[in-house]
Amino acid sequence: GQLLRVTRFWEKPSLPLARKLLQSHCLWNTFVAIGRAATFHALLRLQVPSMMTSIATALAGERLDAMYRDLSPVDISREVFSLYPDQLLAFRDTDSGWADLGTPRRVLDTLARNDIQPEWVSRLSGWHGDLQSSEHKTSVTVF
Repeated sequence: GQLLRVTRFWEKPSLPLARKLLQSHCLWNTFVAIGRAATFHALLRLQVPSMMTSIATALAGERLDAMYRDLSPVDISREVFSLYPDQLLAFRDTDSGWADLGTPRRVLDTLARNDIQPEWVSRLSGWHGDLQSSEHKTSVTVF
């Protein structure tokens, strides 16, 4: 599809705002990111330089296991991409079949929708885990 310039990136908008954005034909970010490693690296160096320094130091000393144990999480959408929409491109994906499988309920719904019945699903009959959808974990991009 055609590449589109991103002019605004909303990370985890409220439900009313997400509805308004979708009605305005904004794109929903599925967080399928494709790009040059050097570009991702440059953006990360701008926003989380201490993390990038820790990674470089760990690589040089072959201490990745220890570094990963101590590394603080980074929300790349909120802390990096939403701050640099001019560095992003987007396209409308209507053919990939992508699905947000962020919760067990979504996995089961996707299996049922595609008439897929793995043997392990039958063993869930007595399971009372959280099958409810959680808060949306994706974001909206506007181009």
